Amino acid sequence: MPVGTVRSACADFLRGIPPGYMGPSCAAGALLAACVWHAAAVNIPFRRVATSPAPRSRVAAVYDVGDPFGFQNLNNNVYAAEIIVQGANFTAQLDTGSSDFWVDSSLVQNNASFANATNTGFNATSGLILVVDVTFGNFTIFGQAMIDAIGTNATEGTNITALVGLGAPASSSSSIVASLSDDPQINDSPLMNNLFDIYPDVDNYMTFLLSRASLYDDTAGGVLTVGEVSDEWPGIQDTEQLPVLLSDAWATVIDGFVVNGRTLTDTSKTLPNGPPQMLTLFDTGTARALAPAEVVDAMYRDLPGAEFDGCCQYTLPCATLTNISVIIGGQLFPIHPIDAVVVPAAGEEQRADADTSVCVSAFSYLSPNNVDAILGDTFLRNAYALYYFGNWTRQDDGPPYMQLLSTTNATAAAAEFGALNDARQTARKAAQQSSPSIGTTSGAQRSVPLWPTFVSLLSVLMSRELAALIS
Repeated sequence: MPVGTVRSACADFLRGIPPGYMGPSCAAGALLAACVWHAAAVNIPFRRVATSPAPRSRVAAVYDVGDPFGFQNLNNNVYAAEIIVQGANFTAQLDTGSSDFWVDSSLVQNNASFANATNTGFNATSGLILVVDVTFGNFTIFGQAMIDAIGTNATEGTNITALVGLGAPASSSSSIVASLSDDPQINDSPLMNNLFDIYPDVDNYMTFLLSRASLYDDTAGGVLTVGEVSDEWPGIQDTEQLPVLLSDAWATVIDGFVVNGRTLTDTSKTLPNGPPQMLTLFDTGTARALAPAEVVDAMYRDLPGAEFDGCCQYTLPCATLTNISVIIGGQLFPIHPIDAVVVPAAGEEQRADADTSVCVSAFSYLSPNNVDAILGDTFLRNAYALYYFGNWTRQDDGPPYMQLLSTTNATAAAAEFGALNDARQTARKAAQQSSPSIGTTSGAQRSVPLWPTFVSLLSVLMSRELAALIS
């Protein structure tokens, strides 16, 4: 869908949302998805952070001792690292689905250090652009452009105080690049571009293997490397190099899915001539996954006890064991059954609020726009991923690509599913008993995102960026 069409449709849709809106119809939900996806495309630095199903407080570091990045998993919703900006510590979501770097400096008890930051005089979508010094792992970047996103709604209900976009240095994916394009004197490059420029001996790629946490738990994030691969998974470099097909996003094609032995394919709505593949974004900043409606229906509709929620996903018994694999380069990448059917946030689904044995589908509808599908953390907990920046960061290198190595054994995953589901249901019931508000819905309005992998509808309506669309 052309950007102008999305912009117009979003404006009309948002104007018509009545007070006390309880949830969209299927068509409205699909349009809302397009609106929020378009918002991401025009660089609103409010990422698709899933609201935690239960309130938590973190009083100690949850990452591995000796991990220079402080890589951590916050309840399977957010994967973050510890960074230092102008001498102050921040917990930053790591997001391969965007390119901007932003910090909420108001969350620092004493933010006097930011008085020494260089004020560019330019504003991005949600704050003033400053030039600061940043430490990320063992790397220090001097003169990094960042958005001082004071009061961002992305920090609400989470431990996140910053975001590091790990995407392309393109104006279509970075509001910093777009805002500073007329001033060549200011370095507008994303953080990873500057890192690889300052450290030319470091190979310009990074790798992820996301960990799986217990329900309501924070734990070490898994594998995160820059310029090297994990000793545990050296085979990643022998896998197929999957070409990145968009100039501004980590998107490549997948061949389809295998669901309980049945192969599902779909014709691309975004690639020229519509090949029988799906252009797919691999996004650490999306907690679950999204796919065309007909694919999601085929995944879940016929499972026992499954009910469509009228919008964009399914509710079904948490004990449902379903085998979903992604086909990439002709190879199967199994998704652990515990990642395919997930516990929803309180207020997300009324059926699940009323019955703690009910969960939701990890895949939701996505209307075609820039891509056909998004594979977020639901998938990336099951594959070791290498993101090679190539000529995005060094002009003489080849084009960017991705490499993926399956890490989930489908047979072993199915065998342990029952015990894992019992454990999460026990934790869910205990949390509800300790806090009666967990698992209940207020009568007036949903209190969490309509889609847990996207920002809340309320946040969308309140953001200045989308407000500009309807002004």
